[in-house]
Amino acid sequence: MIPAARIVLCSLFALSASAAPDPRLQILRTPDGIRFGLIGAKPASPAPTVFFLGGGVEESLSEPQYIEAQNEFGPGVLHATIDLPDHGNERRDGKPASIRGWRYRLDQGEDLIGGVIRRVTAVLDHLVREGYTDPAKVG
Repeated sequence: MIPAARIVLCSLFALSASAAPDPRLQILRTPDGIRFGLIGAKPASPAPTVFFLGGGVEESLSEPQYIEAQNEFGPGVLHATIDLPDHGNERRDGKPASIRGWRYRLDQGEDLIGGVIRRVTAVLDHLVREGYTDPAKVG
């Protein structure tokens, strides 16, 4: 088991079939409207938080490989995610979806990774500001 103080970046990209969403999954928004998912209630004091990135919000926190990772981290760790480009609410009407959409956006000169980093940073800043997340324990 990985100690909470030594959480490492867990960027998991998967194309497996979706499982039923976790009933604990909350779909929330930052004050500036960024949609994100969170498993875990607001703790009494800021908690370790790990981001799972692998498709849409619902898939990123409900597919078997993510549930297995959540179980390994154990209780007391919050699990957060955002919709990746061309997944979930980040899909664009009339444009390719999923990985094909990434290729389309890259061919158009978009900064895919920069956009993901900006949104994850905004969610993380929100979770820290609201007392959910310990900024020294993020993965």
